[in-house]
Parts: sequence; structure tokens; C-alpha cells
Amino acid sequence: ANGRYLLATVKGDVHDIGKNIAGVVLSCNGFQVIDLGVMVPSQDIVKAALENQVDFIGLSGLITPSLDEMCNTAKALQEAGVRVPLFISGATTSALHTALKIAPLYDGGVFYVKDASQNPVLAMQLSSSERDRVLSCNRFEQERLRREYAERAKGVIAEQSMTLHRKAIDWAAETIVAPTFEGVKTIEDIDITTVVPYINWIQFCNLWGVRHDSEQGEQIRREAEDRLARIAADHHLVARVGLFKAYGTDSAIVVEHSAGCDCCGGGHQQTTIVTPRQSHLNSEGYALSLCDFVASQGFNDHVGVFAITLSHSFVEELEQLKQAGEQYESLLVQSLGDRLVEAASEWLHSEVRTHLWGYAADEQLTPKEMFAAAYQGIRPAVGYPSLPDQRTIFPLAKLLDVESIGITLTENGAMYPQSSLCGLYIASAHARYFVL
Repeated sequence: ANGRYLLATVKGDVHDIGKNIAGVVLSCNGFQVIDLGVMVPSQDIVKAALENQVDFIGLSGLITPSLDEMCNTAKALQEAGVRVPLFISGATTSALHTALKIAPLYDGGVFYVKDASQNPVLAMQLSSSERDRVLSCNRFEQERLRREYAERAKGVIAEQSMTLHRKAIDWAAETIVAPTFEGVKTIEDIDITTVVPYINWIQFCNLWGVRHDSEQGEQIRREAEDRLARIAADHHLVARVGLFKAYGTDSAIVVEHSAGCDCCGGGHQQTTIVTPRQSHLNSEGYALSLCDFVASQGFNDHVGVFAITLSHSFVEELEQLKQAGEQYESLLVQSLGDRLVEAASEWLHSEVRTHLWGYAADEQLTPKEMFAAAYQGIRPAVGYPSLPDQRTIFPLAKLLDVESIGITLTENGAMYPQSSLCGLYIASAHARYFVL
């Protein structure tokens, strides 16, 4: 073996498809992989590292709270005297965060790994005569990132001041459309064949590290479509949609619950959804927050809340494949589950715009146009660039009662099944996606 490589998804996070792909790649390259699974506390990672005398440790995470958990784990490893190279990966991780927050906590060398294929290459370099050079170059690059960040941080304005640069909308001049219902509806048994046309195959191929227009991309798509036919015959998707009166403040969206709504215990209630604001002005001179796109109090505006997930039978089949050690099949089914939920999100947003809310009743767009967001309104999902803090999911989950469709949350807000989405619908024609 080229060495012992410990893998774990950190505490509070259930996402493991990237970690599992990394495990397969490492195994194929002669590494002994010790996979601790998901939701692994830092003390368990330290214990396994010491007991197995590992040569490398890889931490994975998808949601924003996982960034803090990675810091906690790096600190715990340092205190335990572990000094093997630490590899950081996952959708919310970055070279900058690794350099700023994690690397200063651990002396063994902390590397940001963007792609699973980089793991064995980097690990073999660190096992060779190149080790000192690779460690030195990594430290130099991280120091450069820290210096550049410190320079840019001088231009960051306090959030209170950025509110002065919010996008002002004359709500009295806007057409605000009331939805066809208020409250929450469950959409049962969403036919998978209905949402297949909305699958973004480019993103599917990106997950596997192949170009969609390459021979490998075309091959894996054919295999995926064959598998989809079987999945569609046996499984389905399910969703919850809530439409509520709401208004925007300088820093939040306030959702008003009507008496008798099935998401509350009766009487008038309010739920505040904090929406962070950009800390830099954009090209138009604004610092955006999602609350800017919801009318202020008194204009009778609404917002939507949604959650989408896989059927219980789909989750059960996926778990059976994992337990049976069917690595490729389980990765294929899990990646298809992710794409199907994203596709269902696209389809359901269209249904909301044209029927359930109906503010764009005459809309006629192709899936390709929808991928380009050529529609009115937005559907920012929790954990995505406009709403990155995964903990925002807790008030949304309560509004929808997501457990009623089989979604459970970890203490950090990760959803199980992993192939699940939860977010907001905002109808304003001014609304746009942006990055915090």
C-alpha cells in the first residue's frame, strides 16, 4: 500500500458522495482507505488516526457549519500530537478558508483539495523526496492568500453601513400578485419521468470529473439514463410548498402565519428569516440581501418556502447498495438522486410561478432557458451563495414541517436524505441571484 488514508465527513454533516468518490480513487491508487463515514466527531477522528497510525487524513463537508467543525478537528489533532498531512475538501471549502482558518491551527500541513483525483497525486508527492518542497510551497501559497485577504478586508464595510446601499424598490409602483392559497401543501408522488427533462447533465458530469461532451461523459450519461429508467419505475419524489404573507426589513424576511395554518398551532405568529447582506458593493453600487426583494410592511407581499426529497423506497435502495459494497452503483444512484432533486426543484419552481402562486401565469420557457434563470423571481436554497448559512434551514423546516415528508436535520442543519433541498421563493421581478 502507498499509505493509510483516513477519511471522514465531519460532525453534523451527512454528505458523503465526494468522500466516497475520493475513497474509490485512493483505493485504485494503492492506498489503504479507512472510511469513518458521516457525522464523525473530532474525538473519533483523533482516536482513529492514533490507533491506525495513519499517514494522511481527509476531512469532507458540504454545509457551512462544517467549516467550523473542520477547525475543531484540526485543533483536536494538534493537541493530540498528530502531525500527518491534513486534506480539506467539500463544496463549501476553499483554498482561502483553509489558509485563513484551518492551517494556522495545525502544524502537520493543511492542504485544500478541490477534486478527488488530486488526493492520490498529492499524497504520493508527500510520501516521496518531494515532501519538504510540497509542504514549503503550500505554506508559502497560504501565507500569500492571507496577506491578500488582509488587504482586501480593508475595503469591507460594516453590515450596518452596507444597509445604506441596499437596493431601493418603489413598492407602490410594483404589481404584487397574491398566491392561489396560503399555508402549506404536500405534493406527493412526483413522477420521476416528469422531472427528467430538467436534469442538468453538465453538472452531473462535473461531479464525476468528466466533460459532458467527452467520450467518458457520454458513456456515463448512457449508463445513468439506463439506471434512471429502473429508478423511475420503482421510486418517486415528494415536496412541501408553503406560501405566506411576508414583509422585508433591513436585515430579514418576516413571515406571517395565518391562523389555522397547518404549520402553526393556531393564532397569529411570525417567523424571522435573517438574510445576510453583501459586504462589498456590486457593479451597480448595491450591497444586496434577499430581504431587499420582499416588499416592506403594508404592501401585502408573500414569500414561498419549499422542501424536496426522495421517496423512502429510493433511500432504502441506496442504503442497500452501500451496505452491499456496490461502490459504483451506489455512487451512480446517489449522484442521480442529487440531480433528480435539483431537477424537481426546477420543475416545481415553474409550477409555483405559473400555477400555485401564479405570478407568471403566461410563462413558457424551455428547460435550457430555466437553467439560465430566464424567469421572474428566484428560488434561493439554503446553503447556496445567496443564503449560505445552513442553520437558516431551521425556521424554514419548522414552517414546512419537513419531517412529514421524511426529512430530518442534524444539529448543524444538514438534511437527510442527503439528496434534499430546502429554500425560498421570491416573486419580485427585481429579484436576482448573488453571491455573499
